[in-house]
Amino acid sequence: MFIMYPVISNTTTISFCQETSDTSQELPPPLPPKNLNNNGAPFVSPRRNKNTKNVKYEKQKINSKFNDGIRCIDYVLVYEKTQPNIFSPDFQKRKVFEENLLKEGLELEYDDQDENVNLNFIKLYATKEICRRYCEILRLRLPMKKVDRFQELHSNQSNVVNLVSSKWRILMSKLFYFDETLFPVSKHNFTAIYSRDKEYLFDMDSPDFFTPTVRSRIVQFILDRTLFSMNDTDPCNFGIEHLINDGVYCAAYPLHEGFCDLEKSTRSNLYYGWASLSKIFKYQPLDYIKEYFGVKIALYFTWLGFYTYMLIPASVIGFLCFIYSWNTLNNDIPWYSAEITHRWDLTEFDKLEEYPRPEYLAKLRNVPEKKVNFITNDREPKVPFWTMRLPMTVAIAFGAVIGVVLYRLSILTAIYACQNKIITNYALILTNITAACINLVFIVLLNIIYTWLARYLTELELHRTQTEFDDSLTLKMYMFEFVNYYASIIYIAFFKGKFVGYPKSYFRLLNYRQEECGLGGCLTELCIQLAVIMIGKQVMNALLEIIQPIFYKWWNTLKIGKYYYYHNPVGTEIKQWVEDYKLVPFGPQALFPEYLEMVLQYGFVTIFVSAFPLAPLFALLNNILEVRLDAKKFLTFYRRPVSQRVKNIGIWYRILDSIGKLSVFTNSFIIAFTSDFIPKLVYILTVSKNYSLSGYLQYSLSYMNVTELDLPQLPKNSQNITYCRYKDFRNPPWSMEAYKLSSEFWIILVARLLFMLIFQNFVALVIILIQWCIPDTPLKLKEKIQREKYITNEIIIAQETYRVKNMI
Repeated sequence: MFIMYPVISNTTTISFCQETSDTSQELPPPLPPKNLNNNGAPFVSPRRNKNTKNVKYEKQKINSKFNDGIRCIDYVLVYEKTQPNIFSPDFQKRKVFEENLLKEGLELEYDDQDENVNLNFIKLYATKEICRRYCEILRLRLPMKKVDRFQELHSNQSNVVNLVSSKWRILMSKLFYFDETLFPVSKHNFTAIYSRDKEYLFDMDSPDFFTPTVRSRIVQFILDRTLFSMNDTDPCNFGIEHLINDGVYCAAYPLHEGFCDLEKSTRSNLYYGWASLSKIFKYQPLDYIKEYFGVKIALYFTWLGFYTYMLIPASVIGFLCFIYSWNTLNNDIPWYSAEITHRWDLTEFDKLEEYPRPEYLAKLRNVPEKKVNFITNDREPKVPFWTMRLPMTVAIAFGAVIGVVLYRLSILTAIYACQNKIITNYALILTNITAACINLVFIVLLNIIYTWLARYLTELELHRTQTEFDDSLTLKMYMFEFVNYYASIIYIAFFKGKFVGYPKSYFRLLNYRQEECGLGGCLTELCIQLAVIMIGKQVMNALLEIIQPIFYKWWNTLKIGKYYYYHNPVGTEIKQWVEDYKLVPFGPQALFPEYLEMVLQYGFVTIFVSAFPLAPLFALLNNILEVRLDAKKFLTFYRRPVSQRVKNIGIWYRILDSIGKLSVFTNSFIIAFTSDFIPKLVYILTVSKNYSLSGYLQYSLSYMNVTELDLPQLPKNSQNITYCRYKDFRNPPWSMEAYKLSSEFWIILVARLLFMLIFQNFVALVIILIQWCIPDTPLKLKEKIQREKYITNEIIIAQETYRVKNMI
């Protein structure tokens, strides 16, 4: 999606499970005595010795294959060990399900002999015939046979440009490019939609033609659609997710490629060359990430990398603004999806038809009204919209209102709790910080409630497919979190101090005066509120992202068996499927909290950046670590996900686009109405004789007769005072129109509205110019796509000609 990284081949993979070695004849070495290794030396557990990073595996075998040592494990099913009861429902479901998998053509192997493990494991292998069949069904694009004269795409650049580019690449490779010894740049491979009728176009004899990601995706496709009941008329009796939800199986997952600290594996290369904090200034090897994790996860890291990259200029500008403001205190892009879409063969990708979610079918079991699905031609239950979906939409609106009220109460509590005189002297700073901290506490607590509520409301809506469910949940969660994080900030920026009245006639609600801003305006309070919530949120999320996977991994380790790891000394076999079970499941919504965190951060950076110019800098510092911590988390704490093809980042793009448009209005409003920028500008241009702010304080304060103050009683020291001053633009008490809004107020109001109009139109004009100058699909990329289509057709023609000649 983004063009900030070097382009490498999208079909290159280093497959750990494809390495074939016949170990079926080898006998395992005898176990050494307790506390001794094979050499008779004292045994140190490899799990505890951090200094044996790569040495600890030299004498250990990593079993990631079937017992024959040849067939790789494409998928693993896990269920708990129980007393065999052939009449139990779980046993019957597993029996039928596994028999149907065998009928489908999958090969199964059971691993239930280890007494130290409390679980049974079933290893699955997709034969070549199954891969051929389902690659055609799924219309996967696979690499064609290489034709030397068509392999290279020659550049039409001049020799001078090529020379400069090569020198620039050498310089960049030393500073920012990833290590090409770990992630070598390979030749471009042309792909085509696989068809069994035209297998002669593909290199079927290549041992890694069907890559691990392709194989696991095929097996997942089969598992999601296999029946587990003899009653095939029930629409709910299929799918591995249904069985996992019912407790029939504990888990289902593909294997990682070896261990992170094992050399010569893609996982290890990514661990050391991408997830390491020492690589924070290096580009990401996106193509290798795509090959290992799939397009969906690779797009997340692509977007996160581009977003972090674009924070650099924003951080520099924000930092300079902060320095300027500090020194003068006493003086009072659309990102591109075309490149990655083309590179990962998604240009002509259409979303495959999804089967109904098992939860959807289970909940609609008793719904009498049916409808015909136009695509599948099946009769499916119809969702009762007026009784189920409409109330949920109304509930979301009430949830937002409740959230605003809660934050309003928290701010009032912080303000009215400050009764001490010492605290009152520093009321502005203390109140602002206290209110922000209270809001942060409420945010943490309400996050739990909002997460449960959003999922509950989405379940009640009865979405048919997982994509529909995810999009609806995403939108609700963002709406709730928008209220949760931004309600108090919006209140300070747009409402606080705007409707207070004036000292003679205050606006009251339930006999309480409305809050006022300090003499310096609400901008300082808004800045403090933003800083506390944004930075506090980032710190808490970082801690949770570290603690939660460690806890879940520990919990899964307990399920495997307390003493399992102490029965695997150096020289014995380590089972990859057991190692991977203790990792955290990578569910269909595993990327949801990652996107949500970044999109909320994007709101702080854009919607309110004019009030907190350092927001991009703090976001940049956080994201530099976030990229590597997320990478390390996915590689070490999560099970390997099944590769998923998506064309873009989904509904998040619409949310980001909406935030960008909203930020134009909010920043113009904050500058015009929340800050004193416009009144000061009007004073400098129309009142000041020397174009300075000298005398501005007197200009911005109005007069009030002390006897007319809206107070229960006058202060004791006010007997000798006739007039007081307050911040507003109103006529003095001796005027014919006393306390009416003065002409200065209307001049400043017109200037504020004019500024908003100019600001918004200027930004819109800049956006239009950028979109015009930088098209979504660059001209060079269009030419490259056309050239590749031409070469692909030429390769097909060449292979057809060669095949016909051989037949003759």
